[in-house]
Amino acid sequence: MKITGSQSVFNKKERYEDEYFIKLPSDIAHYMYVPGISARHTFLYAMIVDYYNPDYGYAWPSHIKLATDLNRSTQTVSQDLRKLRDAGLIAIITVPSKDFNRYVPYKPLTQEELWLACPEAGERYRAKIKQLDDEKRRDHEKLRQLREAYP
Repeated sequence: MKITGSQSVFNKKERYEDEYFIKLPSDIAHYMYVPGISARHTFLYAMIVDYYNPDYGYAWPSHIKLATDLNRSTQTVSQDLRKLRDAGLIAIITVPSKDFNRYVPYKPLTQEELWLACPEAGERYRAKIKQLDDEKRRDHEKLRQLREAYP
């Protein structure tokens, strides 16, 4: 299936009438290198940020609402919320008398802070950079060889 998009360029500095966008800290991208965290988790974090109500000091979407938003099972949502909590990105407040939890999104650590807090994330990042540099070198070498073979 192919969907034709709006063909309208999104300019993050422009204000859009009657449209709402989730403000997301760019440092969340560094968490992709934390073991167990993926794009799925960072999007769930974005949903918690979106549902956060500063007047109350928390977000309170149900697991069913989040599962629907993310096209996931409620069990997967529960597991992913715990991973976000363990990564220091959210607090989960259990309310015994309610059928839902409350969530407080925390500002992500900077890259430097995250690498200090989770050295494995920094190692994974450096390994990815090395892998991409090696691929680039191999591609340049192949291109050089092709140019020599077919001048």
